Amino acid sequence: GLLAQQVTKDNPEKWEQAEAMTREVLAGQEALNGPVHKDTVNTREHLVSLLVKIGKQDEALAMKHEVMEAKAQVLQDKVGMFEEMYGANDPRTIGTRAKLKSL
Repeated sequence: GLLAQQVTKDNPEKWEQAEAMTREVLAGQEALNGPVHKDTVNTREHLVSLLVKIGKQDEALAMKHEVMEAKAQVLQDKVGMFEEMYGANDPRTIGTRAKLKSL
């Protein structure tokens, strides 16, 4: 987002601020939507990217596995919903199933 674009390695305080703000947003989304929701997953994925940029690779790697599992669950739920609504052979169902397989 915009904050991440303003952040540079020359300004560690901005990195810390970006990380803190992203964690705060993530906590709010988890409380509101739960851990397996597309918005929560997207914010967690952003945090992983930010952690890599600021040199916290170990934490980012551990979180990356959580992100992939949650992303797979979001897509699996969407496939089930599309199958129910549109059928197994609908392009929306097929496309979402393909995204799931590509993870």
